[in-house]
Amino acid sequence: MSVTEATAIPRAAIQEADDPALERFRADLAAGRDWFEALLDAVAAWTTPEETFAGRRFRYLIGGEAFDWLLLSERLLLSVPGLVPHEPVADFLLTGRPPRQLSDAELRARIGETKHAAVLNLWYGVRVEEALIMAVEEDMRKARVGLARHAEHGLDDAIYLHIYGRTLTDLLVQYAGETGRRVQDAMTLDEHDAFVYWLFKHRVKSSDKARLASDTKRALRHLNELALASGAATA
Repeated sequence: MSVTEATAIPRAAIQEADDPALERFRADLAAGRDWFEALLDAVAAWTTPEETFAGRRFRYLIGGEAFDWLLLSERLLLSVPGLVPHEPVADFLLTGRPPRQLSDAELRARIGETKHAAVLNLWYGVRVEEALIMAVEEDMRKARVGLARHAEHGLDDAIYLHIYGRTLTDLLVQYAGETGRRVQDAMTLDEHDAFVYWLFKHRVKSSDKARLASDTKRALRHLNELALASGAATA
């Protein structure tokens, strides 16, 4: 089963993967190979879309199309204690920043066109979509404070109505109906990502090109602001 395939896996069937890429990764590290170079090759070779490892569920493929290579990297690195240097690995897992410069072109060359396209799906379909929701929420909070209105009352409905034309409750009902996934009050991280990716696809289908471009710019601007604030905070 390939990580690039759109696959619905029964929960009972999810278990720790016996993926050949894992043994290759361990062997490369034991032979003294640079951990990040070995990691990229392991990510390229990995074929399991989701599993449970150390009691935790890891879903690397969201919506059958969006590949979370950083989550897979975390899983791989957690499986090789003692074979990787602590500080650079801990920094990578905490920040998601590679230990050396890694261009988008190099990542594509290292993990392959299909997986790289799925990485972009995750970036735009989940991370940028989350940023759009946050940006709209921030603007609406500021407007409500300025109008002396209660900041929380009806805020979720206002945010989702503005972006998607429907309330959050209606969207969750539609999502459950289309995907067959049970929606709970508290979503796990992977359930949240799957829902956000569905929202992205819903927005793409229902918005005109000008609105899509405008919303994407707004989300990217918000991400850049967050990155700058984070850099200032850690400087």
